[in-house]
Amino acid sequence: MGCTGIISFVSEVFEFFKKSYLEDLPEQRRKFVDFSNLIFIGSVLYLCAKSSKFTLEKKRVINEIGCSESDFNGICEVISMKCENLLKETKTSIEIKKMKKKSTKKMKKIENEKIEKENEETLNEVSKIEEINQELSKETECIQTNEEIKDKENSKKRKFEETESEEKLKPKKRKQVTLHYFQSNSKLNK
Repeated sequence: MGCTGIISFVSEVFEFFKKSYLEDLPEQRRKFVDFSNLIFIGSVLYLCAKSSKFTLEKKRVINEIGCSESDFNGICEVISMKCENLLKETKTSIEIKKMKKKSTKKMKKIENEKIEKENEETLNEVSKIEEINQELSKETECIQTNEEIKDKENSKKRKFEETESEEKLKPKKRKQVTLHYFQSNSKLNK
């Protein structure tokens, strides 16, 4: 009949009804009550479905059970009187559940929006970090290039200094050689 969501509720109401119904009956009549008769189960099911706002056709239940409409209505009336508080509580609990569902949906929506906003912020931060990394890599390249240039300059400078020091050494030798040459020539001239 499509009411599987209220099975535990039907069981609870049925147990409560049996207990309260038997308490009100005299001892001799208790023996003759047959709660396994489908009229009791069908009536409880119908009332629980109605209380839980499930759509369940009364005529269909009566046809399934195989009883008269007046018998069904009579049992439903007795069950309603005995289980009135239980059936009312269900209506209230269903309304509360609906309110909870609505508030849960709103909370989930708010939570999802918050997560999306955080994701956007994170993406923005990641893109900023990427930009900073690109700038740093450019600066690092510039620094490396500057260091290479300095190394080349230092290398040139060293080479120049080495060459210069060699040049300084060479002229001294020339002077000595030239001087020596002049001295030897002057000895010859004399």
